[in-house]
Amino acid sequence: WVEYGLEDFALSTPHRATGGGDGIPVMGLKAGRSYQMRGVTEVDGELRYTESQQVQLAAVPSWYSQFSKVQHDVAKAEMSDRYVLVGMARSLIEGFDDVGAYVAILDSDGDYVWYHDLPAARGSVSPSLVGNRVMWDEYDAYVYEDLAQVATVSLDGLSGVGRTRLPEGHHQVIQPEPGLFAYVAREYMPIEVDGGPLTARSDRIREVAEGGTDDPVEGLNLFEDHFAGAFHWPCVHTVTPHDTPDQGPVVEWSHSNSIAKVGDDYLMYSRWIDTLFRADRQGNLIWTMGGPKSDFTFPSGDPVWTSATESPLWSHGHFTHAWEGGLVLFDNNTHARP
Repeated sequence: WVEYGLEDFALSTPHRATGGGDGIPVMGLKAGRSYQMRGVTEVDGELRYTESQQVQLAAVPSWYSQFSKVQHDVAKAEMSDRYVLVGMARSLIEGFDDVGAYVAILDSDGDYVWYHDLPAARGSVSPSLVGNRVMWDEYDAYVYEDLAQVATVSLDGLSGVGRTRLPEGHHQVIQPEPGLFAYVAREYMPIEVDGGPLTARSDRIREVAEGGTDDPVEGLNLFEDHFAGAFHWPCVHTVTPHDTPDQGPVVEWSHSNSIAKVGDDYLMYSRWIDTLFRADRQGNLIWTMGGPKSDFTFPSGDPVWTSATESPLWSHGHFTHAWEGGLVLFDNNTHARP
């Protein structure tokens, strides 16, 4: 086996018999740091050591964000070994002329112990850990072209990156079961606003097989299943049209940004209309929480949504975790409430 560490030999690979197979991946090493290591073998109950050697690990690129630990409560840590998975995107040149993005794992000191650069001008919003693989989404960083795909790679890096196309995908993808991806996808509809034609962009849920090339299976469609094709201005964030290569100027109507599988159903949250939807896999809407058509009120009977700029329940949030009966939602409180 091998003993190693930054200042001592406190860490060790698993012990096994001499000649016991191929090498063992070592995880959790801090990028840019120097480690000392030595080989160890036991002969007739006596430990024998090789001379120690120094190994310098490559540093992360200079444009990566740097983190420092402010507070860490092990009892409240989400991941068992005190690591956190992040997806980062940033402008490399003033004026947003170039974009760099990466997926990384940080340890409890805020140091990088695993990282992977994304292709040029791609952004990632919601990486996740699926078994022993890291999964992340890749989109056009300028939100102009439909380049969406999901990528997976093993934590040990011994397998190549696998990618599956996500037509019209954006913001988040999940793996509800092995071999299947579910994701938030854009949907377009021509509308009439103030007497003139315009294209509105809403969202739907789609499923696609991992590595597959068949058309996605369609699920919940907000235009058809929630607002029955009727358009309204959700809030001031949707007023300015965005140019697209295929649809021309569009207004973003719902901006869905979160999806999760709960039981046999999907939850999806739409930021601009402050609405959480629950639908089955066939696309049948079960209930809505928040927004102008909420099925829920506060215990007092007061509405959870009163206008596009006044949402007492939450305002332009996104959720990260969900389970039967609850979820964790970060409330941006964009339209501030007392």
